[in-house]
Amino acid sequence: MQQACSEEAAQAGGTQGAPPRRTPRWALSVTVTLLCLALAAIVALGGMVARLLGGAQARRPDASAEAPVSIQLHDLPETADGGLTTAEIAQRVSPSVVSIHVYEQDSLSPSAMGSGVVLTQDGYIITNAHVVEGASGINVLFEDGTEMNARVIGVDEKTDLAVIKVAGEGLVPAEFGDSSALTVGERAVAIGNAAGQFDGTVTQGVISGLDREVTVTLGGREDGMTFIQTDAAINPGNSGGPLVNMYGQVVGINSARMNSAFFEGICFAIPTRTVQPVAENLIAYGYVRDRGVLGVTVIALTSVNGPPNVLPAQGLYISELAPGSDLVRSDVTVGDIILEADGKVMKTTADLTAVVQGHKLGETVHLKVQKYGSGSIIEVDAVLVESLEDG
Repeated sequence: MQQACSEEAAQAGGTQGAPPRRTPRWALSVTVTLLCLALAAIVALGGMVARLLGGAQARRPDASAEAPVSIQLHDLPETADGGLTTAEIAQRVSPSVVSIHVYEQDSLSPSAMGSGVVLTQDGYIITNAHVVEGASGINVLFEDGTEMNARVIGVDEKTDLAVIKVAGEGLVPAEFGDSSALTVGERAVAIGNAAGQFDGTVTQGVISGLDREVTVTLGGREDGMTFIQTDAAINPGNSGGPLVNMYGQVVGINSARMNSAFFEGICFAIPTRTVQPVAENLIAYGYVRDRGVLGVTVIALTSVNGPPNVLPAQGLYISELAPGSDLVRSDVTVGDIILEADGKVMKTTADLTAVVQGHKLGETVHLKVQKYGSGSIIEVDAVLVESLEDG
């Protein structure tokens, strides 16, 4: 399948030199649906063009008004054995899970419904960006029946995460675990507002896969994301709810599922290794600060037609360079092939996204590039620049 990911859309005036796509011998039409009830956004599984150019973020005008919050990812318990029963997990985590009703301007009924997880005792809640998209008003329902109004603190469409806040005290924050400690096959539990009307629905499954590359379309822009895969049933309304390990720790934020008559039980959650820094940034600044971008649009070579004696077996074809990219000042041009980034072989666009996301604004990514046509190899140090799209 064609691979793709995104560092968001460019200011560049039009796409340059986009190559023809190879027609696959076998293609399967599959979509992955974001699980906010009544939301129309769709994500496509598999490949697309990776736009590594930055992107819009909702920035809070009064960002300085929010005090920084540290979100700890806990290790597994020292006495970790078979873990808790599903009932014990539900009892421990459910007080930290909320139902979210989103209202548009002048609307008396919710336009969208999802779930969320309490981060702090004083009212910060993590959910999905697509849950609160376009919200004029937000109502939060807690397990004990308490209802509170909430306001949006920050939204990051790139990771499909958002933080909202209620004026509460003494709330029960969830314990977050380290998603990097997960193993395929271990038990997992999903909790959320299934179908927008069944609050606190609990489903059980396993961790089916890690580091799954999925293409997401949100806010009119495509982005590549890396998910945890689970077969725990996740339904519309579950967006923003927790995926929990067998020790009662939140290890992911439920976001999407495969939507096809051919498949069942393929659902996705955002790993806590992604959630932690994004949530902390959204609370402190209202947006994700210090995120650098390369300023390129790339396509995996599995989707590019070209002379076999010119194209390497794998790599990322550069189809667009944004004017603000540091690469513009180098010998890299549209049509060249990125073979390696920081010494890592580039097979999919998600590979490049992972490397870039491991750096901050102003840091350097070392690229090995094959010149299109001549086949010569050059090495370039590219400085990551600020988002190249108005935010």
